Order: sequence, then C-alpha cells, then structure tokens
Amino acid sequence: MAEEPISHPISFQEDAMLYLRVHKTGSTTLETLLYKLSSENTGNSLKVYRKCVRCLFDPKHKVEFGSEFQSHPRPLMISGHVYFINFEEFNHTNPVWISMIRDPVKRYVSAFDFARTANSKVNK
Repeated sequence: MAEEPISHPISFQEDAMLYLRVHKTGSTTLETLLYKLSSENTGNSLKVYRKCVRCLFDPKHKVEFGSEFQSHPRPLMISGHVYFINFEEFNHTNPVWISMIRDPVKRYVSAFDFARTANSKVNK
C-alpha cells in the first residue's frame, strides 16, 4: 500500500529549536551538550533561553510567546516545560521541536533515588 503524499511541504526554522524538557530524562545533559557543540562547530554560542510556560493554552499568551520567540537573536534554543505551539497559526515557520523520553519505570526510580539522596544530604 503506497503512502499518501504530504499535502503541503513541512518547513522548519533551521536556526531555532524548542527543547521540551521532561524531568529525570537527561535533559540538562542534552542541553549542555547542544550548547557546547554549537559553539565548537559554528563559532556561535547557542542562546539558551529557559522558559517555563504554564499558560500557553490561552490564545493571548500563545501570540505573545510566538512574537517573543521570533524576535530573539539566532541561533536560539528555547528550553523548558513548554506546551506545543503551532507557529503556522501566527504566520511563522515552526522551529525544530525536540524532546528526550525515558522508560517510565526507570524515570520513576531515578526520581526516587534523587529525592532520597537529596534528603539524606540535607539531614546530615
């Protein structure tokens, strides 16, 4: 069975990335690696702009975030707990979206171990 062709070409901003971070998946390590690789390979440091967005279901905030994102100097990586936004709704090209996930059981065990270790250091 042949696949249906995509009705319109998908285009992305090659100099902008949104990194959807998920706790206890190595997200800080990946963010650091991307930052270092960008400065070594291009000579330009990736601008890491951390954004914690809880209200992006509100259309007003979506528009504000989209405009803010478009105005940042490039190359740019916005890193945080960000809800998906379709930038095409605001006549902008979508950035590249990435995320890293992990086996849910291992993620839970890691979070538990982290909390246990952090508490034991505080109680000493």
